[in-house]
Amino acid sequence: TGRGPSGAQMKDLVLLGVASPEVLVRAMKASIGNSQGVNGVARWLFGDFRIDVVAPEAVGELLPAIGPSALGHPSALNRRRTVSVLKAIGGPSAISLLRAKLAGVIEPRERNPEEDTTLGGWVIFRAEDIEVDDDCSDRAFAALALARLRDKASIRAIKSLAIAASDADRKVLDEALRVLKQGE
Repeated sequence: TGRGPSGAQMKDLVLLGVASPEVLVRAMKASIGNSQGVNGVARWLFGDFRIDVVAPEAVGELLPAIGPSALGHPSALNRRRTVSVLKAIGGPSAISLLRAKLAGVIEPRERNPEEDTTLGGWVIFRAEDIEVDDDCSDRAFAALALARLRDKASIRAIKSLAIAASDADRKVLDEALRVLKQGE
């Protein structure tokens, strides 16, 4: 068999586009009991930027289950999109996840071919995908997201990360510190 979705899965994917937000939320909550479900919900909310389709309260309930997995995804592009969406969401849950990424608590996972559900084909790039240089680390990007969320509690961690930062990270971390100091 191929690595793509089965006929039944394709039917489910098509139905996502016409389901009501209430039905989607129930389906997402029911799906997060296993890694495939977590990956699917994370891909739909973060990778497809569907966060605006779901009520903020429901997103807040889903974040603790899907956020760490999405921030630790083997794909750098998926991790960056997750940081971008968390920045857009804001709020305590998103800030907590971004702080964990900044602290290095959430590290990228190794790609597991047995669990790889990444479909081949086209990749759609968005403006958020080029917000920082490709050489910028996830931790530095999380620092910038936290700065833009005006999270002053992260200043110490950002300064600490900047001490031994690469040139690409230093540029982003300096920008994060500038944004935070500007807000004082």
